[in-house]
Amino acid sequence: MKGLQSIWETALADIRSGVSKKEYSLWLGVLSLRDISENTAFIAAPDRFVAEWSTDNYLEKLKISLKKAAGSITDIIIYPESLDHSSLKNNRLTTNRGHKAASNLNPGMTFSSFIGTSGNKEALAASRQVSTANGYMYNPLYLFCKQPAGKTHLLNAIGNAILAGQFLKPPLYLSARNQRWLSVYKLGVDYEGISTFLLDDIELLCLSKSAQERFTGIFDKLCNAGARLIFAAKMLPNEIPGLTPPLRSRLEWGLLCEIKAPDAEDRYRILKSRSSGGYAAAGGSILRELAYASTDIIACLRSLIRLEARCSLKGKGPDPEAVNDVIKETNRTQGLISIMDVIYNTSSYFDIPIDKITSHNRSRAVSYPRHLAIFLSRKLCKAAYSEIANIFSDRNISTIIYAVKRIESIGEYDPEVRRDISVIQEMSFAGTTYKGK
Repeated sequence: MKGLQSIWETALADIRSGVSKKEYSLWLGVLSLRDISENTAFIAAPDRFVAEWSTDNYLEKLKISLKKAAGSITDIIIYPESLDHSSLKNNRLTTNRGHKAASNLNPGMTFSSFIGTSGNKEALAASRQVSTANGYMYNPLYLFCKQPAGKTHLLNAIGNAILAGQFLKPPLYLSARNQRWLSVYKLGVDYEGISTFLLDDIELLCLSKSAQERFTGIFDKLCNAGARLIFAAKMLPNEIPGLTPPLRSRLEWGLLCEIKAPDAEDRYRILKSRSSGGYAAAGGSILRELAYASTDIIACLRSLIRLEARCSLKGKGPDPEAVNDVIKETNRTQGLISIMDVIYNTSSYFDIPIDKITSHNRSRAVSYPRHLAIFLSRKLCKAAYSEIANIFSDRNISTIIYAVKRIESIGEYDPEVRRDISVIQEMSFAGTTYKGK
């Protein structure tokens, strides 16, 4: 195998052509490849802000480029260089067949770093309960929040608490955003020995009936083996369109907990806890300005990350102009339509079930709406080809690119295609979002 530095330079060269110089120097140029172990690349970032931002925005690009450079990368962990990556390497799961898989937990998402609010009080208490030695009271525990409010953080906090307690085998955290694990893990073999199963974004299982059927079998196997089951979604099970009755019934067995979005004061407290410290001075006026700029806590945190990164790069503290700039930049991207919104609206427009839009059905009645949905996912959501490929039944990126180019091409001369694009686009901009109803 090539040396780490050679692999890293090759991967960065592959990525550099697809991003601006400013973007590269601000985020990618400050990362460094520290180790490759068990097909997992460990990448160090200068601080937790860069680690979180890079994970959110460049993980798939890095995975593709590193796989080209090293040929054996299946997972990536980006962590603050203040952490010892050797401790992260121990965060693994071994099944009875010797199969190893990353537990995928974010070590920075713990109960101590989670800010309690009046809107998440019940969910936090239930999450703490299921992470204890006697935490079988709620099984499954189902967390949901209609706006970003910490469901992923709580899932990871539960897993990290179980790891720290060492009273159970390591948990497994996965997301339905990438459903490749449904075929990778063999039912009845690789799921044996899992003490705790945490699944995020479970509403995305509605994209495929076959995926739901496989997962129902996995659910039964884990439940019969006494595993703890914790799920998170954007909505209640009965609000997820296309969810099969058997799976919906199972998800409703236990406790359903809503996590409500934080108010302005709670957003300020969260920003204060995540800030490097200097911005909380002078009454925290800068943090309050960021907190009141958006009702979306994720947007507020992104504004904070942008502000701290830019000020660090310039070597000076924040000024009003810098604060206004990051708020404007965040607001420009905050309202982006999601891929699920596009699929939902395409499904409604053509009166085709959601799972068919993402299936491998090749009939004209389905393939054309699917290509439109892929095209609009790229155009409206600004999504990476790899992200779209994951949502659309793990298709090859080349297939996604073909669909985008095909709609672009026929849209130049076919007025009906332009009309279809326009109507679905207007439905999405009008706020007809994927709410499960």
